[in-house]
Amino acid sequence: MRKCQIILISIVSLLIIAVSSCKTTDTLATRETEVEKKQKSEFFQKIMVQYPQFSTMSSKCNVSIASISSKAQIKMIKGEYIQISLQPILGIEMLRIMLTQDTLYVVDKINSQVAIEPLSSITETLSANGGISEVQNMILGLPFALGKNITVSDYNEFEWSYQQEGVKMKSDVVQKISSIFSYDVNAHLLSTVIEYDYLPAVECQYSEYKKDENGIERPSVLTLQSRTSKFPINETIKITNFAPEWDKKVVKDTKISSRYKRVTLKGLLEQYM
Repeated sequence: MRKCQIILISIVSLLIIAVSSCKTTDTLATRETEVEKKQKSEFFQKIMVQYPQFSTMSSKCNVSIASISSKAQIKMIKGEYIQISLQPILGIEMLRIMLTQDTLYVVDKINSQVAIEPLSSITETLSANGGISEVQNMILGLPFALGKNITVSDYNEFEWSYQQEGVKMKSDVVQKISSIFSYDVNAHLLSTVIEYDYLPAVECQYSEYKKDENGIERPSVLTLQSRTSKFPINETIKITNFAPEWDKKVVKDTKISSRYKRVTLKGLLEQYM
């Protein structure tokens, strides 16, 4: 059980760092030639072909830290809800993390206790539309301009740089926060990095692309890492066998049994450290 709790601490820490870095972007104003515009536009169209049109997503997967591993299930309602269930033994849910537009829930089903933390108490930097959508896009391997739903015409929301292995797109935001996306020549996303004060705070690397039910190649392995000393666990989380299924029934379930003891998020995490 303690191994599963270590995974819990790491996931919660990464979620807090990610939502703490979400603010509204400033559109980049740069001069470029028509050839450069065309080059960026065509590549961006390849990226956007992979952008799923979905209302819900669910996936069974495995979550591991070093030699510690647990079966898990991830569910999403677009822009509204994320649920991560850890099921280390016989598919029995022991721990659940839920993120809504304004609240983080961490449920310990074994010890019948729950931490319910308003996001406003975690960070004061969230934009009106930022936070959960960016976390969802990071998990799904999709680019984002913080605080905005991008479209095929939004290539100019990013600063572009070209390298031998592909392309980097950078979206700058206020107070030294940036999101950086690295692509190969086939427009497969290789990594997403959220920088704070010019240093990486959260990084997600993507690999082992497989076709989903719509024939679009998507990463089946995600490697997430926190590079900040703000949180007690600074480990690499690996999600494997991640295979999104679109528009299956997902219910936003934030009901908590009255028998569960209410504890603070800090107190809950300190029990497992």
